[in-house]
Amino acid sequence: PYKISPLTGLILFQTEEEAGVRITVKGKTEATDITGEVKPSTSHRVPVVGLYPSMENTVVLELLDGDGNVTETKELKVATSGLPEEFQDMIKPVKTSGTSAFGLTMLYGQQCLYPFAYDSAGDIRWYFEKECGNYGMYNLSNQRLIFQDTGAYATSQQKPQSTNLYELDYLGRAYNMYYLPNGSHHEVIEKEPGGNLLALTSSFKSHFEDEIIEIDRETGEIVNDLELNEIFGTTYVDKMDWAHINTVSYQPEDDTILISARNLHSVIKIDWSTHEIVWIFANPKFWEGTDFEQYVLEPEGDFTWFFQQHTAYQLDADLDGDPGTVELSLFDNHWSGSRKVDYFDGLKNSHVMVFSIDEEAKTVKQIKMLDVIFSKITSNTIYDQESNHIFGMCGWVTESEDERRAMTYEFDYDTGEIINQFSIKKKFYRATEMKINWVDLAAPM
Repeated sequence: PYKISPLTGLILFQTEEEAGVRITVKGKTEATDITGEVKPSTSHRVPVVGLYPSMENTVVLELLDGDGNVTETKELKVATSGLPEEFQDMIKPVKTSGTSAFGLTMLYGQQCLYPFAYDSAGDIRWYFEKECGNYGMYNLSNQRLIFQDTGAYATSQQKPQSTNLYELDYLGRAYNMYYLPNGSHHEVIEKEPGGNLLALTSSFKSHFEDEIIEIDRETGEIVNDLELNEIFGTTYVDKMDWAHINTVSYQPEDDTILISARNLHSVIKIDWSTHEIVWIFANPKFWEGTDFEQYVLEPEGDFTWFFQQHTAYQLDADLDGDPGTVELSLFDNHWSGSRKVDYFDGLKNSHVMVFSIDEEAKTVKQIKMLDVIFSKITSNTIYDQESNHIFGMCGWVTESEDERRAMTYEFDYDTGEIINQFSIKKKFYRATEMKINWVDLAAPM
């Protein structure tokens, strides 16, 4: 309906009496049905999301009374055109259970410049015809997206970086545009739900991918910023991409940010008001002999160290049974090509990892490591607390028997059993859950 989201639609109709509406886009199996509800009204705008391409889809509408009872049902047929050629053979199931913790999984960025989503059977059910930037897009708490546009770039010594970020919904409507003078890369995340945006940008003072900024959500003004060499001075500032920050998040309980500095093989917690280091999580050998070894967490127990990691996030879940610790997940690419270290262990796999950190004692334990196919760069780990599943999204596979270039895994966290595994034809930046806000999509702008 808004020209960039072909497998979506709007159903418009009137009823004499006020009623809620439940919509179900029927899947090929019951587990792949996509269902949502919109608020009671007499004038209805019902969003349709999750149509199959190249077929006549069955869409079921149910009118609901004030108690949620179905008072009337109508079945519609919605025909769709085929997928663009670049999506052909995009997803190849390796192992499927028929269900998933994620009803729809989105892939985007890098070679997947047209974002798309697939269901638990591996069928594509949504995509944009609008091309995104190298890093794709980022999820918001209102189930909209921050979309990295290709209309304007800041030049960089490496990849050009998009200066224009749009807030879009899955139907393709644009609500806001944010302008970042030095471009954006790797991460835009809400400081708190509905709050200001934290974004990664570049100082371009002989360096790039080295700065974090906070953007006022209403005005677009930059209200806080940190260039990482303000903290580390000249330590390891030995090339243009010396830090390569690829993750930032915010912990409101102590006003800290957590960053993943890929080219420092480090996860660093920083006080966002004072810009002081709280702790550094890295192999102690990396910081030995520097002014910063005092901040390094002490490892306890057996450890496999990570190298050039992505997506380091603090979790809400208590996975070690100790309420006094915090848990952290990350994707260990396990590659050292961008900053070689003499203690690299040469392991051939990448890993999904979870750690338990005692911030008071400044210690850290490894509590989970699952092997996935080697993914040189990009990629992400997601822990889903409701299902107790953990995902390894391998976005940059360099060696595979069939020359396909990415892989996604869904594991049972406790047992490590692979529940679903899909081979992806093209490299991607990240994969995340597609959560649909039906009420928001039904609202007029």
